[in-house]
Amino acid sequence: MADGSGLNKLIPPLNNIFESYGPQQISCFIKLGRKDEGKLLAMPAYPEITEAEMSNLLNYLKEKFSKDKTELSIKEVAAYSCE
Repeated sequence: MADGSGLNKLIPPLNNIFESYGPQQISCFIKLGRKDEGKLLAMPAYPEITEAEMSNLLNYLKEKFSKDKTELSIKEVAAYSCE
């Protein structure tokens, strides 16, 4: 689990999330939540998350679980749309 592999149907894997989805799509998962579609587990929505918090969270996830360590700025994250 510490390696981001998840835990069966309880905790979704994070170790390859940036290779499967881009930061914009991941930020939408966080803001809007996700229904259990078999591939990814359900996740509650966090619509109140600020752009700074989202930027910090995405940068942490990238640093920990992605090959691409390029930081995302608050400005970049603010431009994401979940339409």
